[in-house]
Amino acid sequence: RVKATIDCDAPAKWVVLPPLADMHVHACRAFMLGHQFPKDLKDAIELARQTLGNYTEEDFFISALTLFHRGCIHGTTRFRSHAEIDSKVKFKALNGTVRAKNRLPEEVLVEIVAFATADLDPASADGIAMLRAAIAQGAEFLGATLDFYSNSRKSIDALINLAVELGVGVDVHIDEHLDAERSLTTYFVDAISSLGPVVPAALGHAC
Repeated sequence: RVKATIDCDAPAKWVVLPPLADMHVHACRAFMLGHQFPKDLKDAIELARQTLGNYTEEDFFISALTLFHRGCIHGTTRFRSHAEIDSKVKFKALNGTVRAKNRLPEEVLVEIVAFATADLDPASADGIAMLRAAIAQGAEFLGATLDFYSNSRKSIDALINLAVELGVGVDVHIDEHLDAERSLTTYFVDAISSLGPVVPAALGHAC
């Protein structure tokens, strides 16, 4: 910590700014090494799915800690990080991110989103169980990639209902495509708004 007295009447030589906040990172996979460059979004998702399944909790921990340390060097002291969960990755990404968070000084704030991948529908029994367990293990938000489920509106409702039950916020990936006719943003916002100021919510991507 640096404590200083600033003479506001003196000629300005320095500008004092608050630290930066990065509210959408995937810290546990930030340094993922795939075997090839993706051709498009669909290919990138498949490559990530393959690579994530081979990562250990230690791999996720090292990746997350590296990102947090590099962010701090550049003046970022607040992060919101998505940690993937599904039947293949299980809680390895979440546990690795929690471990990294716990290694940081108290001045650095990390919020963790339990992020249901395309392979874990929040409307399914397994999805609800894993998301609930993820909050118990250290996540503070529920998240999902909403465009990749068979009934996305049902998945939105299930995710929001679980957030209300657990008293947490939601931070979702939405409209990860270029087709305006199937946008879910309005449905999601209406579903959140109908509850009043109950569930903190954030939308990510929204292409």
